[in-house]
Amino acid sequence: KDVLIYKYKNKEQVFIFILFLFVFAMFLYSSFLNNKNHFRYNNSLVMAEWKNIDNEKLDPAFAAIRSLFLDGTIDSMYKLIDYSPTKVASLFSMSYRTYHDKLKEPWKFSLLHILVLANVLRIDPEVINSIIQKESEKAIKVKIELYNLKEQKNKENLLKRKE
Repeated sequence: KDVLIYKYKNKEQVFIFILFLFVFAMFLYSSFLNNKNHFRYNNSLVMAEWKNIDNEKLDPAFAAIRSLFLDGTIDSMYKLIDYSPTKVASLFSMSYRTYHDKLKEPWKFSLLHILVLANVLRIDPEVINSIIQKESEKAIKVKIELYNLKEQKNKENLLKRKE
């Protein structure tokens, strides 16, 4: 308190300074509560805002796929094979066969593919990513088990060599 009074010559300046700090703290707190990003650079898009980025009418094939993602019908990426596969493959600039192979192993889709599809469908990329993550869990566990077995064999071989 003495420091504030010493720095600011009168009590009115201290009051104004404290009021300023309070208003600034409330601004930061309200922006946190409202989940608004007041500090964006050049109005760049936040992923959740992708659903409203343009006013063009959504292609009917993509509108159908969008609704299937949002209502939870598509719980594995391979289910996309039944919904305009050549159109989606074309969107990704890949052949139907490559698209089909990636649907079987969706963790092979690049981040760019996920972002492009999410942007075209006007959904949050996290919707697609969460489906891919669920499907990838089994493959990840197998890879980790294979790695652990390989490491265990290497340790056993190393112990045999030392003997």
